[in-house]
Amino acid sequence: MTTQTLKIVHGLLRRSIRLAERRDKVGRNVALLVDTPQGKRPRRRSRSLTVKQATKLLRTAQDPRHRLGAYVILAIVSGLRTEELRALTWADVDLKKKVVYVLRSDRSGGDTKTKKSRRGLAMADMAVYALTALRKRQAAEKLVAGDAWQGHNLVFCKEDGTPYRDSDVRRRFQKVTMAAGLGTSWVPRELRHTFVSIMSDQGVALEKISDLVGHSDTRTTRTIYRHELRPVITTGAEKMNVIFSGDKSESA
Repeated sequence: MTTQTLKIVHGLLRRSIRLAERRDKVGRNVALLVDTPQGKRPRRRSRSLTVKQATKLLRTAQDPRHRLGAYVILAIVSGLRTEELRALTWADVDLKKKVVYVLRSDRSGGDTKTKKSRRGLAMADMAVYALTALRKRQAAEKLVAGDAWQGHNLVFCKEDGTPYRDSDVRRRFQKVTMAAGLGTSWVPRELRHTFVSIMSDQGVALEKISDLVGHSDTRTTRTIYRHELRPVITTGAEKMNVIFSGDKSESA
């Protein structure tokens, strides 16, 4: 919880015990004896890469030195959530048909965030090439590891087959962004924001973008990615400028 949230909870607790105190249910309001603890810092607002930045990152991610390269590529060109990517298995990927199926996520219970999140997505050729190379790499690593290999059948995993934790992905991802000349301030979830931004810039309808990212409705997409939906946001003003272009009143 953030510090602000803890302050709200602490305030509610003080008031609740005060009421109980007035009704002689408790002898003392112990909530007054403690200070509100410090919580987590609020997560900064997500950003999206520009097309130029995304292109640089994609080129860098293709370098075999970056084990997380295929993850980065698939995230940018498909818009999958980080928890969906971490839970992806090879049974969910059809390289011949160039399709990836999102059927689970790295969440409590393993289910996807919503029913609409369960979806099949066609993959861009760049992702197919990257995943094909990754599968060959894993096959070689499995032979070397022998009995030490962990059989989770995960697409994205460590060198011994064990699952990535969120912190593992973040650390390796920032190595890729650093190599691409983008610094280390970016986080994996911003690849999804980048996908939405690029789709919007290319004129893809909001309804289609909502389907691609697995939202239950366009309102969710508009709320979460309002900063990335630039064409949608500016459409109203652009239309009004055209309609009323010949009716410009002078300032008083």
